[in-house]
Amino acid sequence: MIYGQEEADDSNPVINRPGYVAEEVTDGLQEPTGMAFIGPNEILVTEKTEGTVQKISNGEILEPPILDVNVNARDERGLLGIAVAEDDGNSETPRYVFLYYTEAEGEDGGEPLGNRLYRYELIGDSLINGTLLLDLPYLPGPAHNGGVLSIGPDKNVYLAVGDMIPTSYAETQYRSKAQNYGTGLDPDGRGGILRVTQEGEVVDNSGILGEGHPLDKYFAYGIRNSFGMDFDPVTGNLWDTENGGLYDEINLVFPGFNSGWDKVMGKAESKQNFDAEDDLVDFDGMGEYSDPEFSWQGGTVPTAILFFHSDRLGIDLENDIFIGTATGNLHHFDLQDGRTELELEGDLEDEVADDFEEGQSTIAASELGIITDLDVGPDGYLYGTSFDRNGSIFRLYPTNIIEESS
Repeated sequence: MIYGQEEADDSNPVINRPGYVAEEVTDGLQEPTGMAFIGPNEILVTEKTEGTVQKISNGEILEPPILDVNVNARDERGLLGIAVAEDDGNSETPRYVFLYYTEAEGEDGGEPLGNRLYRYELIGDSLINGTLLLDLPYLPGPAHNGGVLSIGPDKNVYLAVGDMIPTSYAETQYRSKAQNYGTGLDPDGRGGILRVTQEGEVVDNSGILGEGHPLDKYFAYGIRNSFGMDFDPVTGNLWDTENGGLYDEINLVFPGFNSGWDKVMGKAESKQNFDAEDDLVDFDGMGEYSDPEFSWQGGTVPTAILFFHSDRLGIDLENDIFIGTATGNLHHFDLQDGRTELELEGDLEDEVADDFEEGQSTIAASELGIITDLDVGPDGYLYGTSFDRNGSIFRLYPTNIIEESS
């Protein structure tokens, strides 16, 4: 099914950029949360509630699933993230696939054992030899588990983990220094972006914020919840999306980055009587707060972030940022020359969308369902998973492709 060639109705995506269409590649997935290409026309997809990894080949879901693990999928728990290491071309060494999920005892829906990062080996149509790399908290829960995974340019594994529940509702015994509570618990793996080697070890034998597990594995902290991370292919910088209460954010994430939660969301100037030096935890000067590069005031719910490292949608979009949302919108942002700030105009020059109308100018497409992941396919086009549009994968590409093939 191809969308965008005619006026859309309530059930079809709306393409706001002339010259592009959206095509449904496959459907019938059960609550897809993440995707990863392993070759031309071959995709691995994680299913949240089922705890299954499906392999899609030429648009068809292969049976049976290539992996089925026991998950507790209450609320935001479940099989939440996937990342695949690059194929090194050596047939003698396995290709690693990393998964993050809320492991359950005995069966799906069983008592949760932990939020866990596993490494598997991809052999043919199977994922085997699961190796536990990180065993992280699942309490108080069940919300804000994060889950997005990414392999960095440094070949290390990056994992975004939420605070496990909105802090304002959490029992005080779960409040942590990673959430900027100065008298709280030592960081326990919640509320940040963790970085480990592909063996699950501390990178370079030294922690950014300090020593001792798991503090030595924090790359960033002060994060309420995140469903999106990606690396700029030009600079190697990490960016993320963050879900807030009053504000949702796009952040440039550097080593030791403090996103400010639970003390501030959105720009610091939006919070009365806030002083970063006095109000935030800095781990003896190793952590540093920075304002978001962009924020929406309420209701946007950003999910996946993608640097579009391809010219197949046109040179003007190459290496630009696309953001998916849980409200069905696909946003597009250009970057300034230094690629540490977004190129924003008009009412957005202040880096804040203060209301719904202000946020409309960046929407490239809408009515795409709950977008849970975005990726660049081997064909160079933009792909995304839709959690609720019959578990579908969509592809965005130029209309001239249709014209050339007709």
